[in-house]
Order: sequence, then structure tokens, then C-alpha cells
Amino acid sequence: MTVLARAKTHFKERLAEELQSLDVPEWEDENGEPTKIYFRSSMNLKQKSIILKHYQKDELDKAIAFQLIFRCRDKDGKLIFNSNQLDQILDDIDPDIASRIISEMEKDESEIEEIKGN
Repeated sequence: MTVLARAKTHFKERLAEELQSLDVPEWEDENGEPTKIYFRSSMNLKQKSIILKHYQKDELDKAIAFQLIFRCRDKDGKLIFNSNQLDQILDDIDPDIASRIISEMEKDESEIEEIKGN
């Protein structure tokens, strides 16, 4: 097996890991329950590149918005936001809540890596 094949297999395994989740109590559903956001512990390089580009341009708002777009999923693993909603995410979502969601996702990612010994 080539190094590229091993790298691709590893990434597929990471994407197949169980979804992580977090609760967003500020986004109650119709039953008064907090919205549960699911997410994967990894993104592909193209997605990370888009996010880093915005960080490098000091466009923190867009970096956070794209992280929401690329990472937030429903319980079935389907994305809950899309790129066409960027302006709405930037203008109509509380930035403190968006930042907290991203921080919690990154915290969980660090804990997963520590558990694996990486």
C-alpha cells in the first residue's frame, strides 16, 4: 500500500468516526429543547484553506461563519448550513453564540487527539 493510499484510508476513517455533539440552548426548538449540533472531528484541506484564508485577512467573522457552514450537522450527518447562507449567518446569528460553538468544537477536537495519544 502506498503512502497516499494509507493517508486516504486514515482520513476516511476519521470522517467515519462517530459524530460529536453539543447543545445550543439559545436556539430552542418548538418544544423548548436546546438545538443539538453534531459535527465531525475533521475537515478536508480545501475547507481548512478557506477558513485560514479568512483568518489571514483578519476576516474573523467569515472564518467563523465558514466553520459553521463546514462543520455543523444534524443527527444524520447532513450539513445544516450552506454557503448560500453566508450573509445570513454573518448578519443574523449572534456572534457570541457562533464563537462559542466553534470553541466547543475545537475543544472536543483537542480532547479526542489527547485520548488517541497524538
